[in-house]
Amino acid sequence: MNWKNKICRNSRICSNSIKFIIVTIILLLFLGGGECMIYNKQFSFSGSYYMVEQYGFDNNGFADINIKKLELDGTIVQANSTIGGNNKTSVDNGSSPAYTGSTGGVIIPINNITLWICQDRDYQSVIGSTPTNTIETKLCDGTATLSNCPVNNIPLYQGFKGTFDIADSDMYRVIILKCTDSRSASMDMSFTLTNRNGQLEKGYLQLPLLYRYIMIIFCCLFFSVTTFWYYHKSSLNVLHIILYIVLVLKLILIIVQYSFWTDANNLGTYNMALWYIQNIFYSFSETAFFLTLFILSRGLRVTRQTLSRSELKTIFVVGFFLCGVLLFFRFYNDIYYFLSLMILYFFMMPKIFTNITKNLRILYSHSILSRYINNLEQVNNLSEKKRVFTNLRTSVVLYLGAILFVNSLRIVMVWSLYWLAFTLSEPIFILMITFLCYSFKPNNTSQSIFRNPNLDAVDFSEIAQNIQNLLNPVDPVLLSTIMEIRSFDPTTCHIIKYPSHQHSKYSLAVLEQPSLNDGEENDKKD
Repeated sequence: MNWKNKICRNSRICSNSIKFIIVTIILLLFLGGGECMIYNKQFSFSGSYYMVEQYGFDNNGFADINIKKLELDGTIVQANSTIGGNNKTSVDNGSSPAYTGSTGGVIIPINNITLWICQDRDYQSVIGSTPTNTIETKLCDGTATLSNCPVNNIPLYQGFKGTFDIADSDMYRVIILKCTDSRSASMDMSFTLTNRNGQLEKGYLQLPLLYRYIMIIFCCLFFSVTTFWYYHKSSLNVLHIILYIVLVLKLILIIVQYSFWTDANNLGTYNMALWYIQNIFYSFSETAFFLTLFILSRGLRVTRQTLSRSELKTIFVVGFFLCGVLLFFRFYNDIYYFLSLMILYFFMMPKIFTNITKNLRILYSHSILSRYINNLEQVNNLSEKKRVFTNLRTSVVLYLGAILFVNSLRIVMVWSLYWLAFTLSEPIFILMITFLCYSFKPNNTSQSIFRNPNLDAVDFSEIAQNIQNLLNPVDPVLLSTIMEIRSFDPTTCHIIKYPSHQHSKYSLAVLEQPSLNDGEENDKKD
Protein backbone atom coordinates (compact mmCIF):
# COMPACT_ATOMS: atom_id res chain seq x y z
CA MET A 1 0.00 0.00 0.00
CA ASN A 2 1.45 3.37 -1.00
CA TRP A 3 1.84 6.51 1.10
CA LYS A 4 -1.18 8.17 -0.43
CA ASN A 5 -3.57 5.42 0.54
CA LYS A 6 -2.19 5.24 4.05
CA ILE A 7 -2.67 8.95 4.57
CA CYS A 8 -6.13 9.01 3.01
CA ARG A 9 -7.45 6.14 5.14
CA ASN A 10 -5.90 6.72 8.53
CA SER A 11 -4.42 10.26 8.71
CA ARG A 12 -1.74 8.81 10.95
CA ILE A 13 0.67 11.70 10.59
CA CYS A 14 -1.50 14.28 12.32
CA SER A 15 -2.94 12.10 15.06
CA ASN A 16 0.30 10.35 16.06
CA SER A 17 2.30 13.57 15.99
CA ILE A 18 -0.17 15.40 18.22
CA LYS A 19 -0.26 12.46 20.66
CA PHE A 20 3.54 12.41 20.77
CA ILE A 21 3.70 16.14 21.53
CA ILE A 22 1.11 15.86 24.31
CA VAL A 23 2.98 12.96 25.92
CA THR A 24 6.24 14.94 25.69
CA ILE A 25 4.69 17.94 27.46
CA ILE A 26 3.34 15.70 30.25
CA LEU A 27 6.73 14.04 30.75
CA LEU A 28 8.45 17.41 30.99
CA LEU A 29 6.36 18.25 34.04
CA PHE A 30 7.90 15.41 36.04
CA LEU A 31 11.57 15.86 35.18
CA GLY A 32 13.99 16.73 37.99
CA GLY A 33 16.28 19.72 38.32
CA GLY A 34 20.00 20.36 38.70
CA GLU A 35 21.92 23.16 40.34
CA CYS A 36 22.62 26.42 38.54
CA MET A 37 22.16 29.96 39.88
CA ILE A 38 21.69 28.32 43.29
CA TYR A 39 25.19 26.93 43.72
CA ASN A 40 26.73 24.39 46.09
CA LYS A 41 30.49 24.08 45.57
CA GLN A 42 33.29 22.21 47.27
CA PHE A 43 36.83 23.12 46.29
CA SER A 44 40.40 23.47 47.47
CA PHE A 45 43.17 25.83 46.35
CA SER A 46 46.67 26.75 47.48
CA GLY A 47 47.25 29.84 45.35
CA SER A 48 46.56 33.47 46.15
CA TYR A 49 43.00 33.47 44.88
CA TYR A 50 40.15 31.35 43.55
CA MET A 51 37.55 32.55 41.06
CA VAL A 52 34.36 30.88 42.27
CA GLU A 53 31.84 31.97 39.63
CA GLN A 54 31.06 34.48 36.89
CA TYR A 55 27.59 36.00 36.75
CA GLY A 56 25.94 38.77 34.77
CA PHE A 57 24.05 40.98 37.21
CA ASP A 58 21.28 43.34 36.17
CA ASN A 59 20.63 46.52 38.16
CA ASN A 60 19.83 45.90 41.84
CA GLY A 61 20.81 42.25 41.96
CA PHE A 62 21.99 40.51 45.10
CA ALA A 63 24.15 37.63 46.29
CA ASP A 64 23.59 35.28 49.26
CA ILE A 65 26.76 33.62 50.60
CA ASN A 66 26.88 30.73 53.08
CA ILE A 67 30.21 29.18 54.12
CA LYS A 68 29.52 25.66 55.41
CA LYS A 69 33.15 24.65 55.81
CA LEU A 70 36.44 26.60 55.73
CA GLU A 71 39.81 25.12 56.64
CA LEU A 72 43.39 26.31 56.16
CA ASP A 73 45.82 23.37 56.17
CA GLY A 74 43.19 21.33 58.02
CA THR A 75 42.57 23.99 60.68
CA ILE A 76 39.02 25.32 60.94
CA VAL A 77 38.82 29.09 60.46
CA GLN A 78 36.70 30.51 63.26
CA ALA A 79 34.89 33.85 63.39
CA ASN A 80 37.36 36.47 64.64
CA SER A 81 35.90 39.65 63.18
CA THR A 82 32.57 41.44 63.03
CA ILE A 83 30.60 42.34 59.94
CA GLY A 84 29.24 45.86 59.84
CA GLY A 85 26.88 47.44 57.32
CA ASN A 86 26.03 45.93 53.94
CA ASN A 87 29.28 45.58 52.04
CA LYS A 88 31.69 46.91 54.67
CA THR A 89 33.87 44.97 57.09
CA SER A 90 35.28 46.04 60.43
CA VAL A 91 38.37 43.96 61.20
CA ASP A 92 40.53 44.00 64.29
CA ASN A 93 43.88 42.78 63.08
CA GLY A 94 46.39 44.90 64.95
CA SER A 95 49.21 45.79 62.55
CA SER A 96 47.74 44.18 59.42
CA PRO A 97 49.21 45.70 56.25
CA ALA A 98 46.98 47.99 54.18
CA TYR A 99 45.96 47.17 50.65
CA THR A 100 47.52 49.86 48.43
CA GLY A 101 45.22 49.70 45.43
CA SER A 102 44.17 52.73 43.40
CA THR A 103 41.85 53.88 46.18
CA GLY A 104 44.08 52.80 49.07
CA GLY A 105 43.14 52.27 52.69
CA VAL A 106 41.59 48.79 52.40
CA ILE A 107 42.81 46.27 54.96
CA ILE A 108 43.69 42.69 53.98
CA PRO A 109 44.40 40.75 57.22
CA ILE A 110 47.43 38.49 57.40
CA ASN A 111 46.60 34.77 57.64
CA ASN A 112 43.01 35.45 56.63
CA ILE A 113 40.77 34.69 53.67
CA THR A 114 38.34 37.24 52.24
CA LEU A 115 35.38 37.50 49.84
CA TRP A 116 35.34 39.87 46.87
CA ILE A 117 32.73 40.43 44.15
CA CYS A 118 34.24 42.59 41.41
CA GLN A 119 33.26 43.79 37.96
CA ASP A 120 34.98 41.80 35.23
CA ARG A 121 36.02 44.64 32.95
CA ASP A 122 38.27 42.37 30.89
CA TYR A 123 35.25 40.27 29.98
CA GLN A 124 33.98 43.06 27.73
CA SER A 125 36.66 42.31 25.14
CA VAL A 126 35.84 39.98 22.24
CA ILE A 127 38.13 37.18 23.39
CA GLY A 128 37.34 37.62 27.10
CA SER A 129 39.51 37.73 30.18
CA THR A 130 43.06 36.50 29.87
CA PRO A 131 44.75 34.55 32.70
CA THR A 132 47.51 37.17 33.04
CA ASN A 133 45.22 40.18 33.29
CA THR A 134 42.28 39.17 35.47
CA ILE A 135 40.88 41.21 38.33
CA GLU A 136 42.20 38.62 40.82
CA THR A 137 45.78 39.22 39.73
CA LYS A 138 45.29 42.98 39.93
CA LEU A 139 43.90 42.69 43.46
CA CYS A 140 46.94 40.82 44.72
CA ASP A 141 49.31 43.14 42.83
CA GLY A 142 47.66 46.21 44.32
CA THR A 143 46.77 47.67 40.89
CA ALA A 144 43.00 47.12 40.87
CA THR A 145 40.42 49.88 41.06
CA LEU A 146 38.43 49.09 44.17
CA SER A 147 35.42 51.04 42.97
CA ASN A 148 34.88 48.10 40.60
CA CYS A 149 34.37 45.79 43.62
CA PRO A 150 31.03 46.53 45.35
CA VAL A 151 31.74 43.63 47.72
CA ASN A 152 35.34 43.79 48.97
CA ASN A 153 37.51 42.56 51.80
CA ILE A 154 34.84 40.51 53.64
CA PRO A 155 36.63 38.13 56.10
CA LEU A 156 35.32 34.59 55.77
CA TYR A 157 35.02 31.88 58.39
CA GLN A 158 33.18 28.62 58.89
CA GLY A 159 29.49 29.39 59.39
CA PHE A 160 29.64 32.78 57.65
CA LYS A 161 26.37 34.03 56.11
CA GLY A 162 25.83 37.29 54.29
CA THR A 163 23.62 39.02 51.72
CA PHE A 164 25.09 41.66 49.44
CA ASP A 165 23.41 44.11 47.06
CA ILE A 166 24.85 44.61 43.56
CA ALA A 167 23.61 47.99 42.35
CA ASP A 168 25.15 48.29 38.88
CA SER A 169 24.58 46.06 35.87
CA ASP A 170 27.75 44.29 34.75
CA MET A 171 29.56 40.97 34.54
CA TYR A 172 30.93 40.10 37.99
CA ARG A 173 33.34 37.59 39.47
CA VAL A 174 32.88 36.00 42.88
CA ILE A 175 36.43 35.70 44.24
CA ILE A 176 38.03 34.12 47.29
CA LEU A 177 41.27 36.02 48.03
CA LYS A 178 44.23 35.13 50.30
CA CYS A 179 47.15 36.96 48.77
CA THR A 180 49.40 36.87 51.88
CA ASP A 181 48.55 33.37 53.07
CA SER A 182 50.42 30.40 51.60
CA ARG A 183 48.34 27.73 53.30
CA SER A 184 46.01 25.45 51.36
CA ALA A 185 42.33 26.36 51.68
CA SER A 186 39.46 23.87 51.63
CA MET A 187 35.92 25.22 51.34
CA ASP A 188 32.33 24.08 51.12
CA MET A 189 30.03 26.96 50.27
CA SER A 190 26.53 27.52 48.95
CA PHE A 191 25.53 30.78 47.34
CA THR A 192 22.72 32.25 45.29
CA LEU A 193 23.20 34.90 42.60
CA THR A 194 19.93 36.56 41.66
CA ASN A 195 18.57 39.39 39.55
CA ARG A 196 15.44 41.28 40.51
CA ASN A 197 13.59 40.08 37.39
CA GLY A 198 14.58 36.44 37.72
CA GLN A 199 17.29 33.94 38.48
CA LEU A 200 18.91 33.96 35.04
CA GLU A 201 21.90 36.08 34.14
CA LYS A 202 21.22 39.38 32.44
CA GLY A 203 22.14 38.02 29.01
CA TYR A 204 19.44 35.34 29.30
CA LEU A 205 16.69 37.09 31.27
CA GLN A 206 14.64 37.74 28.12
CA LEU A 207 14.64 34.09 26.95
CA PRO A 208 11.57 32.82 28.87
CA LEU A 209 9.39 35.57 27.39
CA LEU A 210 10.99 35.16 23.96
CA TYR A 211 10.35 31.41 23.82
CA ARG A 212 6.79 31.90 25.04
CA TYR A 213 6.06 34.02 21.95
CA ILE A 214 8.10 31.70 19.70
CA MET A 215 6.13 28.71 21.00
CA ILE A 216 2.79 30.46 20.36
CA ILE A 217 3.83 31.45 16.82
CA PHE A 218 5.15 27.98 15.96
CA CYS A 219 2.08 26.27 17.41
CA CYS A 220 -0.08 28.45 15.14
CA LEU A 221 2.08 27.46 12.18
CA PHE A 222 2.00 23.79 13.15
CA PHE A 223 -1.77 23.58 13.50
CA SER A 224 -2.31 25.66 10.35
CA VAL A 225 -0.18 23.25 8.33
CA THR A 226 -1.87 20.27 9.99
CA THR A 227 -5.34 21.60 9.18
CA PHE A 228 -4.51 22.51 5.59
CA TRP A 229 -2.84 19.19 4.88
CA TYR A 230 -5.69 17.29 6.50
CA TYR A 231 -8.20 18.90 4.13
CA HIS A 232 -5.89 18.10 1.21
CA LYS A 233 -4.88 14.64 2.40
CA SER A 234 -5.69 13.08 -0.96
CA SER A 235 -2.78 15.05 -2.47
CA LEU A 236 -0.20 14.27 0.21
CA ASN A 237 2.96 12.34 -0.59
CA VAL A 238 6.19 11.30 1.09
CA LEU A 239 7.60 14.82 0.72
CA HIS A 240 4.93 16.21 3.02
CA ILE A 241 5.64 13.51 5.59
CA ILE A 242 9.29 14.58 5.63
CA LEU A 243 8.35 18.23 6.11
CA TYR A 244 5.90 17.28 8.85
CA ILE A 245 8.61 15.36 10.72
CA VAL A 246 10.75 18.50 10.70
CA LEU A 247 7.82 20.51 12.09
CA VAL A 248 7.20 17.99 14.88
CA LEU A 249 10.88 17.87 15.90
CA LYS A 250 11.15 21.65 15.96
CA LEU A 251 7.91 22.06 17.92
CA ILE A 252 9.11 19.61 20.58
CA LEU A 253 12.44 21.43 20.74
CA ILE A 254 10.76 24.82 21.24
CA ILE A 255 8.50 23.42 23.99
CA VAL A 256 11.52 21.92 25.75
CA GLN A 257 13.49 25.17 25.43
CA TYR A 258 10.60 27.19 26.82
CA SER A 259 10.27 24.84 29.80
CA PHE A 260 14.03 24.82 30.34
CA TRP A 261 14.50 28.59 30.46
CA THR A 262 11.28 29.27 32.36
CA ASP A 263 12.13 26.77 35.10
CA ALA A 264 15.67 28.11 35.37
CA ASN A 265 14.42 31.68 35.69
CA ASN A 266 11.77 30.83 38.30
CA LEU A 267 13.57 28.20 40.36
CA GLY A 268 17.21 29.17 39.96
CA THR A 269 18.13 25.65 38.82
CA TYR A 270 18.73 24.13 35.43
CA ASN A 271 16.63 21.04 34.80
CA MET A 272 19.35 18.67 33.61
CA ALA A 273 16.91 16.21 32.06
CA LEU A 274 15.50 19.06 29.97
CA TRP A 275 19.05 20.09 29.10
CA TYR A 276 19.85 16.62 27.73
CA ILE A 277 16.56 16.44 25.82
CA GLN A 278 17.16 19.91 24.42
CA ASN A 279 20.62 18.97 23.12
CA ILE A 280 19.34 15.75 21.56
CA PHE A 281 16.38 17.34 19.79
CA TYR A 282 18.48 20.30 18.68
CA SER A 283 20.80 17.94 16.83
CA PHE A 284 17.90 15.86 15.48
CA SER A 285 16.06 18.96 14.30
CA GLU A 286 19.07 20.44 12.50
CA THR A 287 19.90 17.10 10.88
CA ALA A 288 16.32 16.52 9.71
CA PHE A 289 16.09 20.04 8.32
CA PHE A 290 19.33 19.75 6.37
CA LEU A 291 18.36 16.35 4.94
CA THR A 292 14.98 17.81 3.96
CA LEU A 293 16.75 20.56 2.00
CA PHE A 294 18.87 17.88 0.32
CA ILE A 295 15.83 15.77 -0.63
CA LEU A 296 13.92 18.82 -1.91
CA SER A 297 16.91 19.81 -4.03
CA ARG A 298 16.92 16.34 -5.60
CA GLY A 299 13.43 17.02 -6.92
CA LEU A 300 11.65 14.10 -5.25
CA ARG A 301 8.03 13.92 -6.51
CA VAL A 302 8.65 17.07 -8.60
CA THR A 303 11.12 16.03 -11.30
CA ARG A 304 11.59 12.41 -10.24
CA GLN A 305 9.31 9.77 -8.77
CA THR A 306 11.79 8.09 -6.40
CA LEU A 307 15.35 8.29 -5.16
CA SER A 308 17.92 5.73 -6.23
CA ARG A 309 19.56 3.30 -3.83
CA SER A 310 22.86 5.22 -3.98
CA GLU A 311 21.08 8.49 -3.16
CA LEU A 312 19.33 6.92 -0.18
CA LYS A 313 22.68 5.58 1.00
CA THR A 314 24.21 9.06 0.67
CA ILE A 315 21.35 10.57 2.68
CA PHE A 316 21.79 7.99 5.42
CA VAL A 317 25.58 8.46 5.64
CA VAL A 318 25.39 12.27 5.58
CA GLY A 319 22.58 12.28 8.14
CA PHE A 320 24.39 9.90 10.49
CA PHE A 321 27.63 11.87 10.25
CA LEU A 322 25.92 15.25 10.69
CA CYS A 323 23.84 14.10 13.66
CA GLY A 324 26.82 12.44 15.34
CA VAL A 325 29.03 15.51 15.02
CA LEU A 326 26.29 17.85 16.22
CA LEU A 327 25.53 15.65 19.24
CA PHE A 328 29.21 15.49 20.19
CA PHE A 329 29.80 19.23 20.03
CA ARG A 330 26.40 20.06 21.52
CA PHE A 331 27.31 18.20 24.71
CA TYR A 332 30.95 19.30 24.61
CA ASN A 333 30.62 23.06 24.12
CA ASP A 334 27.93 25.26 22.60
CA ILE A 335 30.46 27.55 20.93
CA TYR A 336 32.14 24.63 19.17
CA TYR A 337 28.69 23.26 18.30
CA PHE A 338 27.69 26.31 16.30
CA LEU A 339 31.15 26.49 14.75
CA SER A 340 30.87 22.86 13.63
CA LEU A 341 27.38 23.54 12.30
CA MET A 342 28.69 26.39 10.15
CA ILE A 343 31.56 24.25 8.84
CA LEU A 344 29.25 21.34 7.96
CA TYR A 345 26.83 23.63 6.19
CA PHE A 346 29.70 25.25 4.30
CA PHE A 347 30.96 21.91 2.95
CA MET A 348 27.56 20.27 2.33
CA MET A 349 25.53 23.14 0.91
CA PRO A 350 27.28 23.02 -2.53
CA LYS A 351 25.70 19.59 -3.08
CA ILE A 352 22.27 21.14 -2.61
CA PHE A 353 23.03 23.95 -5.06
CA THR A 354 24.32 21.41 -7.62
CA ASN A 355 21.11 19.37 -7.34
CA ILE A 356 18.92 22.45 -7.79
CA THR A 357 20.91 23.51 -10.87
CA LYS A 358 20.51 20.04 -12.43
CA ASN A 359 16.76 20.14 -11.90
CA LEU A 360 16.51 23.60 -13.43
CA ARG A 361 18.37 22.36 -16.52
CA ILE A 362 16.00 19.40 -16.84
CA LEU A 363 12.99 21.69 -16.52
CA TYR A 364 14.47 24.12 -19.03
CA SER A 365 14.98 21.37 -21.62
CA HIS A 366 11.47 19.97 -21.19
CA SER A 367 10.01 23.46 -21.30
CA ILE A 368 11.61 24.08 -24.70
CA LEU A 369 10.27 20.82 -26.10
CA SER A 370 6.79 21.43 -24.70
CA ARG A 371 6.71 24.92 -26.15
CA TYR A 372 7.91 23.59 -29.50
CA ILE A 373 4.97 21.13 -29.72
CA ASN A 374 2.55 23.80 -28.40
CA ASN A 375 1.69 21.95 -25.19
CA LEU A 376 0.76 25.08 -23.24
CA GLU A 377 -0.55 23.22 -20.19
CA GLN A 378 2.76 21.39 -19.83
CA VAL A 379 4.67 24.64 -20.37
CA ASN A 380 2.76 26.35 -17.55
CA ASN A 381 3.31 23.41 -15.23
CA LEU A 382 7.04 23.35 -15.97
CA SER A 383 7.23 27.10 -15.43
CA GLU A 384 5.68 26.65 -11.98
CA LYS A 385 8.25 23.98 -11.14
CA LYS A 386 11.08 26.21 -12.33
CA ARG A 387 9.77 29.02 -10.18
CA VAL A 388 9.74 26.75 -7.10
CA PHE A 389 13.33 25.58 -7.64
CA THR A 390 14.53 29.10 -8.37
CA ASN A 391 12.93 30.37 -5.17
CA LEU A 392 14.32 27.38 -3.27
CA ARG A 393 17.85 28.23 -4.40
CA THR A 394 17.41 31.87 -3.39
CA SER A 395 15.94 30.97 -0.01
CA VAL A 396 18.73 28.48 0.74
CA VAL A 397 21.33 31.17 -0.02
CA LEU A 398 19.56 33.66 2.24
CA TYR A 399 19.09 31.07 5.00
CA LEU A 400 22.74 29.98 4.85
CA GLY A 401 23.92 33.58 5.04
CA ALA A 402 21.56 34.32 7.91
CA ILE A 403 22.59 31.35 10.08
CA LEU A 404 26.27 32.04 9.41
CA PHE A 405 25.74 35.62 10.58
CA VAL A 406 23.69 34.67 13.65
CA ASN A 407 26.00 31.84 14.74
CA SER A 408 28.99 34.15 14.33
CA LEU A 409 27.27 36.58 16.68
CA ARG A 410 27.16 33.85 19.34
CA ILE A 411 30.96 33.82 19.37
CA VAL A 412 31.59 37.60 19.51
CA MET A 413 28.34 38.79 21.09
CA VAL A 414 28.58 41.03 24.16
CA TRP A 415 27.53 38.99 27.20
CA SER A 416 24.50 41.17 27.99
CA LEU A 417 23.08 40.62 24.46
CA TYR A 418 23.27 36.82 24.28
CA TRP A 419 19.47 36.69 24.05
CA LEU A 420 19.62 38.62 20.78
CA ALA A 421 21.20 35.64 18.97
CA PHE A 422 18.21 33.48 19.97
CA THR A 423 15.84 36.28 18.93
CA LEU A 424 17.33 36.23 15.42
CA SER A 425 17.87 32.50 14.88
CA GLU A 426 14.39 31.24 15.77
CA PRO A 427 12.42 33.59 13.44
CA ILE A 428 14.85 32.75 10.62
CA PHE A 429 14.02 29.06 10.93
CA ILE A 430 10.29 29.77 11.20
CA LEU A 431 10.37 31.86 8.02
CA MET A 432 12.34 29.17 6.16
CA ILE A 433 10.10 26.26 7.17
CA THR A 434 7.01 28.34 6.43
CA PHE A 435 8.35 29.04 2.94
CA LEU A 436 9.04 25.34 2.34
CA CYS A 437 5.61 24.26 3.54
CA TYR A 438 3.94 26.86 1.31
CA SER A 439 6.07 26.17 -1.79
CA PHE A 440 5.57 22.40 -1.58
CA LYS A 441 2.00 22.44 -0.31
CA PRO A 442 -0.34 19.66 -1.48
CA ASN A 443 -2.27 20.61 -4.58
CA ASN A 444 -4.38 18.60 -7.02
CA THR A 445 -4.91 21.28 -9.67
CA SER A 446 -3.41 21.26 -13.15
CA GLN A 447 -0.65 23.60 -11.98
CA SER A 448 0.49 21.36 -9.13
CA ILE A 449 4.25 20.91 -9.07
CA PHE A 450 3.70 17.23 -8.24
CA ARG A 451 2.14 16.47 -11.68
CA ASN A 452 4.31 14.51 -14.14
CA PRO A 453 7.24 13.85 -11.79
CA ASN A 454 9.04 11.53 -14.23
CA LEU A 455 10.99 14.21 -16.07
CA ASP A 456 14.35 12.61 -15.33
CA ALA A 457 13.21 9.47 -17.19
CA VAL A 458 13.81 11.25 -20.51
CA ASP A 459 17.51 10.79 -21.31
CA PHE A 460 18.62 13.45 -23.80
CA SER A 461 22.03 11.80 -24.06
CA GLU A 462 20.38 8.63 -25.35
CA ILE A 463 18.39 10.63 -27.92
CA ALA A 464 21.55 12.34 -29.14
CA GLN A 465 23.38 8.98 -29.34
CA ASN A 466 20.56 7.48 -31.44
CA ILE A 467 20.69 10.42 -33.85
CA GLN A 468 24.44 9.98 -34.20
CA ASN A 469 24.00 6.27 -34.98
CA LEU A 470 21.53 7.17 -37.73
CA LEU A 471 23.64 9.89 -39.28
CA ASN A 472 27.14 8.41 -39.01
CA PRO A 473 26.74 5.98 -41.99
CA VAL A 474 25.49 8.84 -44.22
CA ASP A 475 28.00 10.67 -46.38
CA PRO A 476 28.10 14.39 -45.45
CA VAL A 477 27.74 15.45 -49.13
CA LEU A 478 24.75 13.16 -49.62
CA LEU A 479 23.30 14.37 -46.33
CA SER A 480 23.53 18.00 -47.46
CA THR A 481 21.53 17.19 -50.60
CA ILE A 482 18.85 15.35 -48.64
CA MET A 483 18.38 17.81 -45.79
CA GLU A 484 17.46 21.44 -46.16
CA ILE A 485 20.44 23.74 -45.73
CA ARG A 486 19.66 27.25 -44.61
CA SER A 487 21.06 29.94 -42.39
CA PHE A 488 19.55 30.58 -38.95
CA ASP A 489 19.68 33.14 -36.19
CA PRO A 490 21.65 31.68 -33.20
CA THR A 491 19.64 33.77 -30.77
CA THR A 492 16.51 31.80 -31.64
CA CYS A 493 18.18 28.38 -31.27
CA HIS A 494 17.75 26.68 -27.88
CA ILE A 495 20.31 23.97 -27.13
CA ILE A 496 18.95 21.24 -24.88
CA LYS A 497 21.89 18.81 -25.17
CA TYR A 498 25.51 19.78 -25.82
CA PRO A 499 28.01 17.57 -27.66
CA SER A 500 29.99 15.14 -25.55
CA HIS A 501 33.03 12.97 -26.18
CA GLN A 502 31.55 10.22 -24.03
CA HIS A 503 28.00 10.04 -25.40
CA SER A 504 27.45 11.83 -28.72
CA LYS A 505 29.26 14.36 -30.91
CA TYR A 506 25.90 15.81 -31.92
CA SER A 507 23.85 18.34 -30.03
CA LEU A 508 20.10 18.62 -29.70
CA ALA A 509 18.58 22.03 -30.33
CA VAL A 510 15.18 23.49 -31.05
CA LEU A 511 14.87 26.34 -33.53
CA GLU A 512 12.22 28.79 -32.44
CA GLN A 513 9.91 29.64 -35.34
CA PRO A 514 8.70 33.24 -35.63
CA SER A 515 5.05 33.56 -34.72
CA LEU A 516 2.38 35.35 -36.71
CA ASN A 517 2.34 38.21 -34.25
CA ASP A 518 6.08 38.70 -34.70
CA GLY A 519 5.60 38.97 -38.47
CA GLU A 520 2.86 41.53 -38.09
CA GLU A 521 5.00 43.61 -35.78
CA ASN A 522 7.88 43.52 -38.29
CA ASP A 523 5.50 44.65 -41.09
CA LYS A 524 4.37 47.55 -38.98
CA LYS A 525 7.95 48.59 -38.34
CA ASP A 526 8.68 48.49 -42.10
